[in-house]
Amino acid sequence: MRRPRRARGVGNYEDAFRRVGDTWLPASSTLVLSFGGPTPRQ
Repeated sequence: MRRPRRARGVGNYEDAFRRVGDTWLPASSTLVLSFGGPTPRQ
């Protein structure tokens, strides 16, 4: 059994919404990395 890989990037999303009538819709989403490392392709 393979061991799980370590996290390569840790952060959070900053989302912005806009209101259209009575509905809130997503306007943008930005990923903010606290720290990150190389991301190997497998």
